[in-house]
Amino acid sequence: MLRLFFLLIFYSSCHAITLYDTQESYKEFTLGVLLSQKELTLDEIQKAKFTPSKNNFALGYHKGDAWFKVELQNNATEQNFILTTNEFFYEKATLYIQRNNTFQELHNSLFTKIKDREVQSKNIALAFKLPQDYKGTLYLKLSAKFSYFGQIDIYKEKSFYKKSLFNIESFILFMLGVIFTIAVFQLFLYRYLKNIVFLYYTLYVLFLGVYILNITGFFTYLDMQKHLYLLHIASAIALIFLLLFSKEYFQTKHYAPLSHKILNGFLLTIIIMLLSMIFFYAPLNKIFNLVTGLSILFLLFLAVKIYFAGFSKIKYYFLAILLFLVGLVIFVSMLSGIEEYSFYSRYGFIIASFFEVIIFSLLLSDKYNDLHKEKLSIQSQLIQEQKNYQKRLEQEVYERTTEIANNYTKIAKLSDERALLLKELHHRVKNNFQTVISMLWFEEKKTQEQRDFKALINRIKSMSNVHEFIYNTDDLSLIETQQYLTQVIENLKDSYSTQNIQIDYSIEHSLLNINTAISLGVILNELITNSIKHSNVNQTKVEISFNVYPEKKVLLFTDNNKQSNTQTEAQRGMGLAIIEEFSQKISNSSYSLSYKFGTKYVFELYEN
Repeated sequence: MLRLFFLLIFYSSCHAITLYDTQESYKEFTLGVLLSQKELTLDEIQKAKFTPSKNNFALGYHKGDAWFKVELQNNATEQNFILTTNEFFYEKATLYIQRNNTFQELHNSLFTKIKDREVQSKNIALAFKLPQDYKGTLYLKLSAKFSYFGQIDIYKEKSFYKKSLFNIESFILFMLGVIFTIAVFQLFLYRYLKNIVFLYYTLYVLFLGVYILNITGFFTYLDMQKHLYLLHIASAIALIFLLLFSKEYFQTKHYAPLSHKILNGFLLTIIIMLLSMIFFYAPLNKIFNLVTGLSILFLLFLAVKIYFAGFSKIKYYFLAILLFLVGLVIFVSMLSGIEEYSFYSRYGFIIASFFEVIIFSLLLSDKYNDLHKEKLSIQSQLIQEQKNYQKRLEQEVYERTTEIANNYTKIAKLSDERALLLKELHHRVKNNFQTVISMLWFEEKKTQEQRDFKALINRIKSMSNVHEFIYNTDDLSLIETQQYLTQVIENLKDSYSTQNIQIDYSIEHSLLNINTAISLGVILNELITNSIKHSNVNQTKVEISFNVYPEKKVLLFTDNNKQSNTQTEAQRGMGLAIIEEFSQKISNSSYSLSYKFGTKYVFELYEN
């Protein structure tokens, strides 16, 4: 009976709070808790039996509403108060304040923008007024898809708005700043080293940061609270990149094929759950917490296995994952209602994640040093190979240059010998022409037909002159037109010195190949000889003119010989036949020959 008496006394007083002027806030008290899966009226609530609970409740996952009861007495002069749950995620919060036989209702919710709330706080908070000497009951109804946990605090209004420089929000913002700085740094390392492990870690850190922002309610400052459940999948994405990072860091594909397959199984499961959680948040969140715990346990097992395989640095990875797992277990235990709500159960996971990120960063810094040294070693090796290749290349170039120089010397010597032989050959040809000319000259003296011999001698001389020019020049392939044709004309003048011949000509400097030069020399010789030969015996003077235009490659020949105009085709002699024959021998050329007002010969040589 005594025990029952004390229990009734405890129960009757467990919800009572007395407000005094000397106290600014009220946290340490008991309250009544009632979980209901159906809608209850105030009449039903007043008759319902509440379970006593400390003011740091963790009720686990519950499909329905959670009711809280507090007996309140105001002995302070202050009348304005604020009640807060210290959490942000409740979709609906309704405060019922008993006034005599009626209740005043105050409302707030997760989806109300901060600027539209009466109390502009990211956490659910409700402002209410109590007259002095008030005594009555407060009922608070909360609705959530998330787990029910938190702490109901009552502040005097002025005390609630007092900002502390060092609080949990400031610390979380500091941690997030460090985390995102680390992510940016790791991203730069990835760009430098092109190693995928740094990219996986960067993405893990980024999504972990997003998840922490989400579960601490900072997104409400950006009016993004309506995306609370969608943003919660950041935890699944972060876990995916943690597993990918671990696979790459451990090199499981090469050193632990079975573990690699198991990790792939976890990855596939998490990806499927991630896609499902987009549409069905509850109850998949509880299953996801279980899968997360199992995957982290497997990473611990894998770290131990690799450590005993001789990879001593893995102990730091083990420490980081162990911290993460402990924080996760405490956090999930609170969400499930096993562990009571406290600073450590609420924020231990976040703090553990922060230290995990720091340790992983140190591990990756060490890996960066190893990779950097390896890269420098490879670069040094490449530079040495390049130097060796350069030396081999220089030696090969030297040998090839020496070989080319020797071959050039041989070719130059052969070329000089060939030029000497050609000159000697042209000299001998010229001498042979001179011998033939001498023989013809003797024959000319013996006969009365000296004109025929003279024409023949002049033809041979024109060809002999070419070989003489070649013999006296360094270029064996080209003949200077001006000197050569002038020599042909002067030889003809000497041959017909007894006749009155006037030859006007203009020859500009140009170069012709040997075959073209010989042909033009013969053609000019025949034209002049023909003009003299067929001139009228009564003509006092034979007038001949021709021009050579090298820029147009044109030879224009005319005379004042009228007699040849009366010749028939049958009467044309050897001279004209020679002119036509040699004109046709020159390729890429054309010619015309007429006798209407004297002889007119036009020859054109086209460019190749």
